[in-house]
Amino acid sequence: MERYRQLIREGPVMHMDETRMQVRNEPGRSDTATSWMWLARGGPVDAPVTLYAYHTSRGTGHPMQLLQDYNGYLKTDGYEVYQRVSRNHPEITLVGCWAHAR
Repeated sequence: MERYRQLIREGPVMHMDETRMQVRNEPGRSDTATSWMWLARGGPVDAPVTLYAYHTSRGTGHPMQLLQDYNGYLKTDGYEVYQRVSRNHPEITLVGCWAHAR
């Protein structure tokens, strides 16, 4: 996993998004609790990497960790967490997603 995290940060553009999900029979959590699957795609242009990561939170922690030491364009929807990340990392340039421009 760490190698994928390194590779995904090596390309000029990274795409990120998150989607809600429910996990049944997860220890210590209700079956109706909301969890999140985070998706990141980036890396070398000729060999892109896609990374899925499960988290119980939609907070800033996961994207901050994944984007640490990243220098490039970050393509996302308008979710405020990505804006917070880019404010803390001026080497990251946020670019909008046309699918969300509607």
